[in-house]
Amino acid sequence: MSHRGAVAALCVLACWSATGCMLVESMTDATKQTWRQMRPKPDDYDPSTESDEEWKFVGKETRQHYRRERDPDRWYKKYIMSEKANSIEHNLGID
Repeated sequence: MSHRGAVAALCVLACWSATGCMLVESMTDATKQTWRQMRPKPDDYDPSTESDEEWKFVGKETRQHYRRERDPDRWYKKYIMSEKANSIEHNLGID
């Protein structure tokens, strides 16, 4: 191989290997972008502003002719379940 051929091959190899590295983001940039996406934004959904009053009719309409069920484990319902979960169960006819 001549000197020019070796230089040309070296240039082609350098260009070929450099383009792949330039297309991939560095790991720190990718990590920063991931954490940035996970942060809450001001226009994200806020469940605390939602009112359950408009859905009170659901359990009454759909289960009118059934007796309301009573959860045998009241402690779990009182101390572990969220207010929203209790509201959903209440609408389904479970007290």
